[in-house]
Amino acid sequence: MHPGEETQVVDLVSRVFSQFVAPLYSDEGVAEFMKYVAPSILADRVKGGHLVQVAESYDKIIGMIEIRDHSHIALFFVTTEHQRKGIGRELLNRAVQACISSNSELTEITVNSSIILYRYL
Repeated sequence: MHPGEETQVVDLVSRVFSQFVAPLYSDEGVAEFMKYVAPSILADRVKGGHLVQVAESYDKIIGMIEIRDHSHIALFFVTTEHQRKGIGRELLNRAVQACISSNSELTEITVNSSIILYRYL
């Protein structure tokens, strides 16, 4: 992520979160999440050492991953229309490589994921 792209990244995160995750949260949980992803707060986290990588298509951000301490996935979102096309996998692969580059003895990367309900036909 380049400086100045925070708002575009947060717009992506907010849209995907609202569609898939927010319905599983309380109003207070949604409000807390939205505070966490505010553009200025995201910019501060990057200045503090968080890694944020984005995927773009035609100059539009379509996916993002944020890594804290080079060992924990803090945020990971891909736009609805670009899901299941390998974009998330590529973002994850590149983020893992960046983490390993910063710490060659890295043995694990953690994540606290939200509950996602899948419907099988």
